[in-house]
Amino acid sequence: MKKLAIIIVNYNTKDILRDCLNHLAQLNLVDTIVIVVDNGSNDGSADMVEAEFKQVDPIKTENNGLAAGFNLGITHATDADYFLFMGTDSFPKPGCIEGVMDFMEGREEVGVATAKLVLRNGSLDMDAHRGFPTPCTALTHFTKLSRLFPKSQIFNRYFLGGCDMEKPHQIDLCISHFTLVKREVFLKVGRWDEDFFVY
Repeated sequence: MKKLAIIIVNYNTKDILRDCLNHLAQLNLVDTIVIVVDNGSNDGSADMVEAEFKQVDPIKTENNGLAAGFNLGITHATDADYFLFMGTDSFPKPGCIEGVMDFMEGREEVGVATAKLVLRNGSLDMDAHRGFPTPCTALTHFTKLSRLFPKSQIFNRYFLGGCDMEKPHQIDLCISHFTLVKREVFLKVGRWDEDFFVY
């Protein structure tokens, strides 16, 4: 099994972070380290991680943004083959992380992947399934043409209408709640752009 580093950036979400870390512990992931970068929380998050999760590598820093937090986390994952960037409100189902890694492992052309993200109410998180932002994409989305033609690959490029959500397919971007990246791809592309405070 390849080595995995799960990197979570936290800012004042102590209770959700606790639930997330307990959930990850129950998954019994092998060859995995969990790194929590605390961006200057004032709710006791960092102390909670240190007290309750001895297997987690906590990093305390000031709030320089999500990208800077992810970049700092990477420096503590020197021997990982994969980096999983996660939000504190991410709760992968059993087998999900391994399944995405297995999918990527056999495909050189896949350097970054995400899972199908589902909200607590059971609906799909369509923000995790978006097309490349262009003026045309923005126009069709904000004029609500995409709602009139939700399955259209022309009028709903914003949410990649027409894709079968039950099958693997190419998307233009992943959101930071669950982004799995091969190490060699991350090293080639470079760090998260810290000019963007939040992704």
